[in-house]
Amino acid sequence: MLLLAPFSSVYSANTNPIGINLDFIAPWASQIVFVDAMRAALPWVAVDVENDYAWRDDIDIPQDENGYPLQIPYIRNGREILASAFVLTNLDGHYPSGLYTLVIEGNGTIIVSGDTPERAYEGPGTYTFDVRPSDEGLFIEMVSSEIGSHISNLEILFPGYGNSIVTNQYHPFYPPFIEDLQGFDTIRQMGMLMTVDHACHNAVGNPEQSRDVNCQHTWKGRTGPNERSQSADRKGIAWEHAIDLVSHVRGANMWVNLPHAATDDYVRRLALLVRDRLPDDRSVYLELSNEVWNGSPEFIEAKTYFENIGSQNGLSGTEAYTARLLEVIEIFNSEFGQQSDRLVRVLSSQGGYAFQTETLLSHLGDERVNPHGVEIDTVAIAAYFGTQQVDPNNVPNAAQILSFANAD
Repeated sequence: MLLLAPFSSVYSANTNPIGINLDFIAPWASQIVFVDAMRAALPWVAVDVENDYAWRDDIDIPQDENGYPLQIPYIRNGREILASAFVLTNLDGHYPSGLYTLVIEGNGTIIVSGDTPERAYEGPGTYTFDVRPSDEGLFIEMVSSEIGSHISNLEILFPGYGNSIVTNQYHPFYPPFIEDLQGFDTIRQMGMLMTVDHACHNAVGNPEQSRDVNCQHTWKGRTGPNERSQSADRKGIAWEHAIDLVSHVRGANMWVNLPHAATDDYVRRLALLVRDRLPDDRSVYLELSNEVWNGSPEFIEAKTYFENIGSQNGLSGTEAYTARLLEVIEIFNSEFGQQSDRLVRVLSSQGGYAFQTETLLSHLGDERVNPHGVEIDTVAIAAYFGTQQVDPNNVPNAAQILSFANAD
């Protein structure tokens, strides 16, 4: 959760100054974000038919722009390759039971198994199947997909949402999830956007170059709104979905976490998208990356990146980070224009290390770092609170936790 106390006057329809951060989307994640379970499914894994149907992580199946195989079986070196994916897994049965709706667009065959009797379904077509959750989960296998008319859309809709686009006011989101967010002042989606471990998609296209100074996050490489998987494949949810999710939460503001190596083009396109898609009575908290001061393994990527950038330009890592943040702010200021008062410009620091905050603030007055005198509105100090000391046999519910937060 976030306790919000911005320096600037920010419009908000909510009087409760509590925000919330949303975690990543995955088939094992406890929250259900979309009515279509396929949006949380993992990317396809190649299945080697001639090798006793072994999974092959070393084989990439050619796919269209939305992540659907162009042809199955895919023939590689004379071997037949099928495609499989986990849809729901490692949930110990904690997901909805009942009749699921399967929608197949395109010519091909899908096998669904796990917590439902194994059965093959031919596309195109719409089907229902009964699911009784256990620790097994749901699993799909694409055993055929015709080249030229391949399966180009695949949906597995949760019970009660077989006609979601007509009946669901929050489409494509899962209504109970959106309702649980009502009342929060600000929605931060650092986890959903995979900000900390965001994969690079530069000219070389190798995600492992994330720690290279040449790493770039390009607009072309981002997750598209129509991509089959919006899960934690190191790219995160599409920005369109991130914005629309916030829009469905009455009066909520949006906290934007940009990937650390976003290009100017990426920043500009995102600024325009947020400006035009988010309701104009909502504010936008603008933060570059997340905890770039943090040297622990799961956070080291951004820290190393800015240290590398700084070393090339005679700056420290924190100076390079601040300089880039201010450039990002300038781009957003420019694109928002007369609506720039909607922006809350955030400098990220650390609550338990005052020297870090003092150092970052001092950079704002350094002409090498801030030649245009760009201003920030607030400092985010990553202060955490929780219920680590509670009795495990008497864990508070959500309403009690909110009450604790308000009391403090």
